[in-house]
Amino acid sequence: MGKLRIIAGKWKGRKVDVLESNQLRPTADRVRETLFNWLMHDIVSAHCLDLFAGTGILGLEALSRGAAFVSFIEQDKVLTQHLKILLQRLTVTAEEMEVISSDALHWLDRQSAAKRYDIAFVDPPFAFDIYPILNKIAENKIMNENAIVYIEQGEALVPEHLPKSWHLYKHQKSGQVHYHLIRCGR
Repeated sequence: MGKLRIIAGKWKGRKVDVLESNQLRPTADRVRETLFNWLMHDIVSAHCLDLFAGTGILGLEALSRGAAFVSFIEQDKVLTQHLKILLQRLTVTAEEMEVISSDALHWLDRQSAAKRYDIAFVDPPFAFDIYPILNKIAENKIMNENAIVYIEQGEALVPEHLPKSWHLYKHQKSGQVHYHLIRCGR
């Protein structure tokens, strides 16, 4: 068992247990701090989607900082169960979150514009081809207009490969991690 620290908000400084796995690459504190500084005016009361949730640290940080709701999507059943236990320990209610054990693309295939998000965290394994996921998100219209998509991966995004009307507006690199903010248009 490892530990990750929640940086700010109602659980500021709280360390949460995370399962150790070669398949997990939790977002580093420094990157999370930059990300949530970028999102500080957007996170309060936001409805968030944490695709490839893994440890759930991005969704947990969002809830700690005032997000209204987070959908955690993770295909690994052991990680999903652990995340449910973490959320229970933090006394997060069913009105504030849902944890779904599913492959991200299969989950997206079943979504429609009936449920929309303000912010999506998309942090797949580095070898994963991100563009089919981004295209499916855009195609299903699950993001509100002017919503934000955060992407973390091992290489810089190619803006020309983003869905039409999506615009890269922030990008940084920390070690081998490239992280980006995209603004969704319609």
